[in-house]
Amino acid sequence: MRIVLLGILMLGLFGCQDPSAETTAQGTAKAQAAVQEKVPVGQLPDWVTPLRYQLTLWVNPNDENFHGQGSIAIELTKASDHLWMHAKDMDQLTIQVATAKGDTLSTTIANKDPSGVILVKFPHTLQPQKLHLEMHYQAPFNKALEGLYKVNEQGRSYAFTQFEAIDARRAFPGFDEPRFKTPFDLTLAIPNGMKAVANTPEVKTEQKGDWTFIQFAKTKPLPTYLLAFAVGDLDIVKGPDIAKNGLRDHVIPLRGVAVHGKGEQLRFALENTGDLVSRLEQYFGIAYPYKKLDIIAVPDFAAGAMENPGAITFREQFLLLGDDAPFWQKRLFGAVTAHELAHQWFGDLVTLPWWTDTWLNESFATWAGAKIANQWRPGWGYDLDVERGAHRAMSADSLVNMREVRQPIHNNADVDNAFDSITYQKGAAVLKMFEDFVGPAAFQKGVHQYLTANAWGTGSASDFVNAIASAANNPAVSDAFMSFLTQTGVPKITVLSHCQNGHGSLSLSQSRYLPLGSKGDPHRTWLLPFCYSSDGNRHCEMLTGMNTAISLPACPTSLLPNADGAGYYRFSVEHWQPLISSLSSLTRAEALAVLDSFNAALADGSLSVSQYLAQVPMLASLKAGELATAPLGPLTFILEHQTKDKAALRNKMQLWYGARLKALGLQAKPEETKEDTQLRSTLATFLALTAKDKPLRQQLDQAAEAHLANAPMAISPDLLGLALKVWVQDAGQPAFDRLKERLGDSQDAIERQAVLNALASVEQPKLAAQSRDLILAPALRVNERMMLLSGQAAGQASRDATYAWFKEHLPELEVLWPEASRQRFVKLFSGFCTEQKAQDVDAFFTKLNFQGAERNLKGTVERIQLCSARANQ
Repeated sequence: MRIVLLGILMLGLFGCQDPSAETTAQGTAKAQAAVQEKVPVGQLPDWVTPLRYQLTLWVNPNDENFHGQGSIAIELTKASDHLWMHAKDMDQLTIQVATAKGDTLSTTIANKDPSGVILVKFPHTLQPQKLHLEMHYQAPFNKALEGLYKVNEQGRSYAFTQFEAIDARRAFPGFDEPRFKTPFDLTLAIPNGMKAVANTPEVKTEQKGDWTFIQFAKTKPLPTYLLAFAVGDLDIVKGPDIAKNGLRDHVIPLRGVAVHGKGEQLRFALENTGDLVSRLEQYFGIAYPYKKLDIIAVPDFAAGAMENPGAITFREQFLLLGDDAPFWQKRLFGAVTAHELAHQWFGDLVTLPWWTDTWLNESFATWAGAKIANQWRPGWGYDLDVERGAHRAMSADSLVNMREVRQPIHNNADVDNAFDSITYQKGAAVLKMFEDFVGPAAFQKGVHQYLTANAWGTGSASDFVNAIASAANNPAVSDAFMSFLTQTGVPKITVLSHCQNGHGSLSLSQSRYLPLGSKGDPHRTWLLPFCYSSDGNRHCEMLTGMNTAISLPACPTSLLPNADGAGYYRFSVEHWQPLISSLSSLTRAEALAVLDSFNAALADGSLSVSQYLAQVPMLASLKAGELATAPLGPLTFILEHQTKDKAALRNKMQLWYGARLKALGLQAKPEETKEDTQLRSTLATFLALTAKDKPLRQQLDQAAEAHLANAPMAISPDLLGLALKVWVQDAGQPAFDRLKERLGDSQDAIERQAVLNALASVEQPKLAAQSRDLILAPALRVNERMMLLSGQAAGQASRDATYAWFKEHLPELEVLWPEASRQRFVKLFSGFCTEQKAQDVDAFFTKLNFQGAERNLKGTVERIQLCSARANQ
């Protein structure tokens, strides 16, 4: 039986009709029309516009509820006896209307959709005018990290917000859409002795009895989803001010915020955030738009981070870095912080008008974040993040049941689907492709034009692509850009090279890349910027049809079909060997593009497993680590699904990659590059968990035991998480019990993450059952439950039992999980690989009828079917 606690909450009817209101036939007709009017489950009608919010919220994290009052100035642009707005999970909600003449009218309120759409009825028809909505309400603190929610940490309670995408309506009634950007006047009433932060600086503090009222400065125009605040016994640490520069004549105050006792761990983040801000200012040519900047470490947070202007929230793992923090954590800090800071311009200063253009926020922040992080730390591998992300996104984009980058969003239930690898990674790759095609200078000029033209307002896809086309002085760029934003799929370019009488030519044909077993139609074309290199000379063509012929001045001795590696497409060639042999002479981005297409040829069946394996020894010997490890994903699939002699293949894996890891060693060397640091982690993980290298696992077991005994480890700190995984798998129940005890003792986010991932990796049935039971343990944070569930669902040995457990415990999971995330439950089981499991998953999740989950279900079922087709190849 499905239990939904955060579903429909009937608000009832509050207030009463004005008895002096004149009822006319016209008024009755309009009232009937309002009742029959279609409920706006997507965008609200455009005849009501919010102009300004004034909010006061009484927030005591020690209570179960909070309450608020406020006023929204609105403009009514057509005669109406009602309006539509948003409020969810509220009781005792009353709304009165103050008219331009000074009259105060009561209203009746009815909840019309589980997503939080309410109908507010006036006592009679009002003519177009400016109005004020006066509101009073009470609501519970959310228990699943949505809206205004509570976190308990070491006996103290805190309140944090997460309003994106449509959860501001859980904290206050309003017009919860991105196009409605207004100033906010926010006052928080908090218990004496607690602290609060919000988007803007404090301007007034006053004690009244047991409450401290903190008034914050009026914000710049914001959509509701970007309002943010935090309340509790917070550590607020002053960081170095962000210095003046040529774009800004004032410093930006910088602070770090954490729960009690953890402020000291913000030092690294505070020392490095200002540099990232300054680099983004220089790229955009626009000063940081807000009065201050707080970076806030949140112990339990559904998202990785959130770009609230002036008050960016992060999971603790991304901000709290001790003196001995591993490299991977510092690298993650740079990537995530640069991404969120890029949003201060792209998303905050200029906001998407509706969630259809979510890609404008997230694609750009992903692309710009990688660019700026690479400037901050050039040797940390950020320069290839967009390309790596593109190749991962192509796997999802190869599905028939996949959405467009600019996916139309017609209702609130579908909004959460816009936040996925297509939006983030494919979108960023498309941006990089067009930057490469038009040139970095023209692209940067177009970005600046877009931001300045739409500052403090909204901007759409057409606004952005037209700005790029204008800056590049190439109108064709607009249509080409949109061809990638508005249709699904990965282009595949089949390249044939010809030579006759000393003259060369290329025959190119476009199609849609489809993996083996796909039922998709390959006949699809794009307006595609195709950049290639012939004998070292780079050329670019805009492909406009299915077939294209290109003349060359001479017969080419070398040909690279994706020069610079920036094209979002795959290619096939008659003979792979010349390209594979030339990898070491290409740029790393180009070589990665070649290897992605080579791996894709294995996945679509045009390359056999034996042909692929024949190239692996040479690939494994390549000097660049990211090239040498490109076969690891395909090798893992072959081991799990396409070979009967698993022991023999594992031996070959150890032969191909063991010597490379041995040369690196398990301990970091003072002089080693960060590339070697990352390569060590990648190889050790593959050899220990996939190739099952016994001597390596023994070394990792010893390191894990040393760590738990607080003794020095004989491995790099970056390998600690791997060591704990291997140890609990090898040592069994005693190790499981020790890690479980460690989890109960530690409040360190990184330690807890490593322990939970280790507990999630166990394969022995008895231990796996104990791991799953921990998912519902009261002491776990919501995001920690997902670590356990996703880890068990990902394990080949534990997946079937996890699926059965999930079915049995779904009612309890629904209570604990964020409502918007439930539609993604089905993705947990996309690792199945038989037609029977595809049918079972389809039948089970179809019955659940999660709103917005239809596309996720179709995609998961398709993944399972494609895996089955490859496994039976």
